Amino acid sequence: MRDWRDGCRPQDITVTGEPQGRVVVLARGFGCDQNMWEELLRGRRVAEEARTRAEADRARLQEALAVLQQSLVPDSLPPVPGMERAAYYHTASLDRLGGDFYDVFPIDGKRFAFFLGDVCGKGPQAAGLTSLTRYTLRAAALCTTPSPSRH
Repeated sequence: MRDWRDGCRPQDITVTGEPQGRVVVLARGFGCDQNMWEELLRGRRVAEEARTRAEADRARLQEALAVLQQSLVPDSLPPVPGMERAAYYHTASLDRLGGDFYDVFPIDGKRFAFFLGDVCGKGPQAAGLTSLTRYTLRAAALCTTPSPSRH
């Protein structure tokens, strides 16, 4: 036979060991005493605090990801004689780093390099590979391109 308190015993909801909330299933005809209601309210406050912390953590993560993502593309495009240039980059997700990159830079007084690419994947690994690829291409273009005076 069920005890009347089985109808008001709160059950913690946890995710990866962290409290995320509580649930109480009240059976019809069963009641809870004052201590149980106070415990339920404390549980609700704990859940609300955990949600607030999670939202703040997510906002900080999104800000850090946006800074990292922005570092994978140039702040501005240099003037290229005889060409109009413009760029617009919009990430597909605020929560994931992407592997897209582009770069435009002068090689010498008359020539410019342009790269546009996308590495496979998302996340920190893709961002790391993107950064490595972008700066390797830039270094290779500057170091291996013969100047017009050597032709």
